[in-house]
Amino acid sequence: MRPLIGTPLKRFLKQYRRANQPDRVLSFILQSVEYPTNVGSIFRLADGIGVDEVILTGITPQPPNPTIDKVSRNKHQRIDWRYVKDPVEAVQQQKAAGYQVVAVEIAEGATPYHETVYSDKVCLVVGHEDQGNTSGL
Repeated sequence: MRPLIGTPLKRFLKQYRRANQPDRVLSFILQSVEYPTNVGSIFRLADGIGVDEVILTGITPQPPNPTIDKVSRNKHQRIDWRYVKDPVEAVQQQKAAGYQVVAVEIAEGATPYHETVYSDKVCLVVGHEDQGNTSGL
């Protein structure tokens, strides 16, 4: 079996998206994700799963960035994104817009993602590679 590329891939994706509409609105906040490779990967993931917006905060590198461009395969051009310096402000903006804000963290006492009950509008907060999310979020 050969992988789909070019026009056949575009047709497949168009048909798939029509048949499988998402049942919730999803956004990401990247809180000081330091490495452009990780940011590019998140943009590519966001495009693949239909994220509505990616909010970059703190020291997170922003497009245009050659590493983000390469790793994301320029998907940052298809996803709405913006920069907000303070992650707490970005969280407050998303809450005011009706989002349930969920911090993605590997920590003692954390609720597994598959056990969480999500609302129709969800914002996932991804923290720094080493320090994780700020405790004030």
